[in-house]
Amino acid sequence: MQATASAKKPNLLSWWDHGEKLIDISDYQFLAKRRLPKFLFDFLEGDAEDGFARSNNAQSLNKVQLLPQRLVDVGEVQTNVDFWHERASMPLVLAPTALTRMFHHQGELAVARAAEKQSVPYVLSTMSSVALEDVYAANPNTWFQLYAYRDRAISQRLIERVVEQQGKVLCVTLDAFEGGNRQADRRNGLRLPFKASLKHITDAARSPKWSADYLRGEPINLANMKEVQAQADGTSLFEYVASQMNPSLTWDDIHWIRDSFPGKVILKGLLHPQDVLKAKALGVDGVVLSNHGGRQLDHSISGFQALQLLPAGLSNDIKVFVDGEIRRGTDIVKAMCLGAAGCLVGRPYLYGLAAHGQPGVEAVLDIFNSELVRNLKLIGCASVSELNAGLVMARET
Repeated sequence: MQATASAKKPNLLSWWDHGEKLIDISDYQFLAKRRLPKFLFDFLEGDAEDGFARSNNAQSLNKVQLLPQRLVDVGEVQTNVDFWHERASMPLVLAPTALTRMFHHQGELAVARAAEKQSVPYVLSTMSSVALEDVYAANPNTWFQLYAYRDRAISQRLIERVVEQQGKVLCVTLDAFEGGNRQADRRNGLRLPFKASLKHITDAARSPKWSADYLRGEPINLANMKEVQAQADGTSLFEYVASQMNPSLTWDDIHWIRDSFPGKVILKGLLHPQDVLKAKALGVDGVVLSNHGGRQLDHSISGFQALQLLPAGLSNDIKVFVDGEIRRGTDIVKAMCLGAAGCLVGRPYLYGLAAHGQPGVEAVLDIFNSELVRNLKLIGCASVSELNAGLVMARET
């Protein structure tokens, strides 16, 4: 099931690729679809099983409506927020995505540089295709996403490397110890390590610019995991790392990570309100309410629904972020009204990256910011800090 409206199909003229008519996220989605091989675009868009979780992400956002107030001076509006150690231009964070060089040869470096230029945080994935040291060199304010592996020494070494780069925020992903049933990838035969089939070659031939960049670039690999290559014992690095994903993860492991990292720790992938309360009691600094973009457990509630289940006032004690089909500045406004500290986005910036590299990511961030400014004015708030629950209402159906 497709969770969002299908990408637009405008009359394709030469100006389309030059950005003159790229005015919202769906425009970049359409251009990414044109430029990527089908199997790779399917991977980007993929969801678990029947796609209900991803569809519900969008529906739960649409069920919350805005209740604007009038006669407020909104001649100038303020979108800046404080995320602990840094001031962000808006309450938006670029979520961790694996092997980003699959979508554009500059990969994580392009995203990191765009995030620094636009003053928003970027969470680098453990499974990145560019080494964390190179990404921190490009953007010292990068956050790092961590998996708690079976072998704690692997996670410990990653934490040490982040500390060596003076990284200040660690985001621990909790919902990906088992891969979701992503049927499009299975049908396309897409697995890691990547082995091209006739279908993949045929798809790539229809995307000549992407293919040329892919063939000219360095082989795509798990750049942060090269240190454990010797432990793979004859298997591929991808297979060894997959074997280290830990389904036995418990709160004791989180306690260990909290004690091991001197900066701020965020837990990503929580949905149950009791889990958020446990995280707060453990001294965790933030949580991301997320169902992994609908890519893991189908029929799970959305992060936006989970946000509305939290006890009143909890967001005063712990930063609560939310993700899942955030596509508009309006979505950010709704989340902030309901107590979120900010929103994470993944697919939208990958659309921009696939379309135009770093400038495409910057353009996507510009769209979010311009929509946020416009909607703050229209709802009657001079600052994102003024957004509150009195400005939204939820539809029953």
